Amino acid sequence: MRPFVIIGVAAVLLSACMRMGVQVTEEQLARFEEGKTTMQEVVSALGQPTGEHSMRNGTRAMTYMYNEMKARPESFIPYVGGILFGGFDQKSSTATLVFDRTGVLKSVTTSSGATGFGMGLSPGGTGAN
Repeated sequence: MRPFVIIGVAAVLLSACMRMGVQVTEEQLARFEEGKTTMQEVVSALGQPTGEHSMRNGTRAMTYMYNEMKARPESFIPYVGGILFGGFDQKSSTATLVFDRTGVLKSVTTSSGATGFGMGLSPGGTGAN
């Protein structure tokens, strides 16, 4: 009985996805107005950025990166899942907000991507999310 409990607890812990960074949605970005919103207002709404950059011309950029990885269900097939059919899917997004010398929003750019990693007989590409 005890091995089944240990395996069950391990499966629950391992099946949880891993998340890193600050996820910024299009809805959140829509609230910011270029030429009006300040750097302080952005930080108040989104929290501290994952990266900051200062340019020679005095402008500053704040970057919010987010990454999420989920193990594929096939990875948990006893004995062969992790070797033959396992893998995981990854989603990422980045939002970069550029501010002028006075700290007012100048521009916003976003990017996102998804990829999958397979092991053994499992294909790469993106799995069902």
